[in-house]
Amino acid sequence: MGMRASLLSVAMLCALMADTEVGNAQHPTARPSVETSTQAPHSNPSAHGDLTRPSDIERVPLRIEITPAPKTQTELDDERRDHDEKSALDRKLVDLTAQLATYTDDLFRATAILAVATVLLTAATAGLLYFARRQASDMKESIRIARQSADTATVAANAGREQALVSRTSMVAGDRAYVHYAGCRWISHTLSGTGEVFWRIHPRWINSGNTPTRGLRVYAHYELRDSPLPADYSFTRDAEVELQLATIPPKGVIESGPRDFLGTDLVAVQNGTKFLYVWGVAEYRTVFGDPCVTRFCVQALNLTGNPLQVWNPEQPFDIAFAHVERNNCSDEDCERPER
Repeated sequence: MGMRASLLSVAMLCALMADTEVGNAQHPTARPSVETSTQAPHSNPSAHGDLTRPSDIERVPLRIEITPAPKTQTELDDERRDHDEKSALDRKLVDLTAQLATYTDDLFRATAILAVATVLLTAATAGLLYFARRQASDMKESIRIARQSADTATVAANAGREQALVSRTSMVAGDRAYVHYAGCRWISHTLSGTGEVFWRIHPRWINSGNTPTRGLRVYAHYELRDSPLPADYSFTRDAEVELQLATIPPKGVIESGPRDFLGTDLVAVQNGTKFLYVWGVAEYRTVFGDPCVTRFCVQALNLTGNPLQVWNPEQPFDIAFAHVERNNCSDEDCERPER
C-alpha cells in the first residue's frame, strides 16, 4: 500500500510537470517545465533494492531537460531587423575600411611626392643661395670697381677743374687789362693880361694788359697844403666831382682831369713851405668779368728849373713825384673807395 502511494505521487508529479511545460509553450514568459522520469522497477528487485522502502525511492536519479520556448513573430522580426542592421553596418565598415585604405595609399603617395618636392625645393634653395652669394660677391666687386672708377673720375675732374682754373688764371693773368698810375704830365700856360705863368698837371693811367678795360671810371684829387699829409687822412673823393668815364685799349694811356697851379705855388713847394700831393682811383672790369681797382698817391718832392718861366727846352722845369706809404694798391690789396 505504501509503495503504491509512492508511485502515485511520482505519477502526479510528472503530470504536473507536463502541464507546466505545455503552459510554458503557450506562454513564453513562464518558467521552463521540468520533466521527471523514473526508471521502472526492474524485474530483479534485488539489483536495485527494495522499492517499497522510502529510502530507495529517494535515491532514484532524476534527468531534467530544459527545452527553449518557441520565439514569437515580434522576436523574429526584431532578430531579422537586428541582423539586417548588423549586416548593413558590416558593409559600411567594409566600405569605410576600403576607403581608408584608399586614402592611406593616396596619403602615402602624396607624402612621397611632398618628400621629393621638398628635396627638390631644398636643392633649388641651396642653388639659389649659392648663386645669390656669388651675385652678391660680384656686386660687391662691381661696386668696389665703380667706387674706384668714381674716385678716379673725381680726382680727374678735380684735376681738370684745377687745370682749368690754372689755365684761366694764367690766361687772365696774361691777358687781362691792368690799369695803373703812369706818372704826371705838366704843361706851362700864361694868364691873359698879366702874363703870369701857371702849370696844368695831368695824372696819367696806362693799361699794360692785353685786353681793353670794361666800365672804366677814373678820379684824380690834388692837395696843396701848408703841412704834410696827416696820418688820418681819409682819401675821400669830392662829392661834387664826377668820376670820369673812359676806356683804355691794350697798352693805351689816358689822363685824368687836370688842375692848374700858379708858378708861385710851385716855388713854395720847391722851397718846402708848401706840400703838393696827387692821388686818384681807377675802377673797372676786365673782359673776363672780374672787378678791379687801382689806387695811387704821390707827392711832389723834387722840383728843378724855374716854375715862373714858361717851358724852355734849354732850361726845362721838372717835377719828381714819389709814392707815399698809403693809398697805393690794386685789386684785392685795397678796398674800393666810396662812390
